[in-house]
Amino acid sequence: MQTVNQPTQPEQINTVVVKKTPTTTGAYSLNDLYHARKLVEFHGQHIRHCPKLGGFFIWNGRHWTPDEEGQLWRWTIQTAAHAYNADFSKAANNERVRLNKWITRAQSGASVQQTLKQLQNQPEIMVTPDHFDRDPWLFNVNNGAIDLRTGKLREHRPEDMITKLAPIDFNPACPQPGLWTNFLKEIFGGNQNLVNFIKRVCGYALTGSVAEQKLFLLHGAGANGKTTFLETLMFVMGDYSLPLSSELLFSSRRRTHPPEFADLKECRLAAVTEVEFNKSLSEPAVKKLTAANPLAVRPTRRDRLEFDSSHKLFICADHIPIIQTTDHAIWRRITMIPFNVTIPEERQDKDLPQKLRAEARGILNWLVAGCLEWQKTGLDSPAEVTDAINAYRGDMDPLGAFLADRCDIAPEARENSADLYSSYTDWCECNDERPLCPRLFGMRLRERGFKPERTMFHRIWQGLTRKEINL
Repeated sequence: MQTVNQPTQPEQINTVVVKKTPTTTGAYSLNDLYHARKLVEFHGQHIRHCPKLGGFFIWNGRHWTPDEEGQLWRWTIQTAAHAYNADFSKAANNERVRLNKWITRAQSGASVQQTLKQLQNQPEIMVTPDHFDRDPWLFNVNNGAIDLRTGKLREHRPEDMITKLAPIDFNPACPQPGLWTNFLKEIFGGNQNLVNFIKRVCGYALTGSVAEQKLFLLHGAGANGKTTFLETLMFVMGDYSLPLSSELLFSSRRRTHPPEFADLKECRLAAVTEVEFNKSLSEPAVKKLTAANPLAVRPTRRDRLEFDSSHKLFICADHIPIIQTTDHAIWRRITMIPFNVTIPEERQDKDLPQKLRAEARGILNWLVAGCLEWQKTGLDSPAEVTDAINAYRGDMDPLGAFLADRCDIAPEARENSADLYSSYTDWCECNDERPLCPRLFGMRLRERGFKPERTMFHRIWQGLTRKEINL
């Protein structure tokens, strides 16, 4: 008797016995349901059906993949022949006549379509999105699945329900990626603190964990290797990486459940590689895409889908994105990785991306080692990263600069609201800054802990006063 792996709970797949279709055709109608049951009997362990993810998935020996090449259609036709051969010799003469009629019809296009409709409802193969890719510590490659908790490789297993694949062989004995090592040394100016940090960041990106809740901002003027670095990382990670449209992070248009978010399911690295000048980050989108909460999306022409986040968000930017808030909930998520070295044109290798891809197996070993280091120490941001974030935050906070230049801060201080705003707009004009409107100006002051107070004649702010300016 044949068995298949029948999903029963999202966290577990149990082995379930498939009831064999009766071989006596008189006891079972020769119809499309009979054909579907035979298909489950012969191939059920390699077929799953998930309506919310678009239909049938098949096991190809390494991972579960949507049936985009007609394998299920071929299996359906083959199954009809196998069932016919198995049943014909056991059948009585009158049943053989029925079998001959059935095999002719069963291999027709119309019958195959009807059989697949019946197959959709067979309980042995029905799954939900939660059944797939449940283990955030498995990373699937050509020759097995890497357990990122140990760095060890094990065989492919259908019951892991993995849908992703990095098309690279894992070999711990592979030589060190010398070109990759030298590349990192050059683009980070020989700063080993930054090299070690980026190794932990990339190792963390291999996993399905989102415990850090970070947005990694790779920033620097052009010709510094950051795009080559990120594209090489995405190549090595294969299906686990996803290029992300900048519209999802920089658009001012609010969308509750963008259909594009559906592509983030089981993604480990999502990358925006082009950022236009003077673009503002969408704060709601950043919070949504870096949170540990489940993502809710509404894919095009499909039902609403909800899944646990697994992606790490990377932005590669020549122009620093604008963040218009001092909200700690945003800034705690930002990790800026500075790319401050400019590679002279005479030293730029136009073939470098292809050369780095040739070291993919060695780079994969480097990533796995980085993952093990991250599990021991966390990200452990060096001073260079912390300083870059602080400088970025200062650049994004002209109000803070105004308060430092034009105001004295003290608990007992008071200042007329109109006079304070006039001083602020004057400071903005002198420093070529676009002033906030009065409403936003007041909101930003409240965020800093200053309190408005209304007297009989004026509105005042508590906690600060204007400095005397000597003209």
